[in-house]
Amino acid sequence: MVLILGIACLGIAAFHGMETRFPIAGIVPLAWSAIDFFFAFTQSSIDSQAEKVTDERDRYIAMKSSRKALLITNYVIGAACFIAMFLFAVFKWEQLLTVTITLCAVLFLMLFVVIGRNSYYEKHE
Repeated sequence: MVLILGIACLGIAAFHGMETRFPIAGIVPLAWSAIDFFFAFTQSSIDSQAEKVTDERDRYIAMKSSRKALLITNYVIGAACFIAMFLFAVFKWEQLLTVTITLCAVLFLMLFVVIGRNSYYEKHE
């Protein structure tokens, strides 16, 4: 995603003139993605490193904490979505409708990712 963002910013800079903000906004994500690619292909994965030093209790605690973090995040985003929807109904500001739609899209994305990962792990573990 960061690589695509950097390429898009440099593409905009190439087609719409070299304003200062677009090359800078393209170089920073490209540098970030280069560092990410370097670490992805030169070091062993975090999962394989964690398996060497963790036991079942540590894995259980990590799973439980990540599940609770996802649940809390889901509640916070859901509440923010309903608050923004209520405020849109009261004040009729179009920005609040945009916020509501964005938060609902994030909730649906979270749902699809959880369902996808769950079905993957059911088949492969």
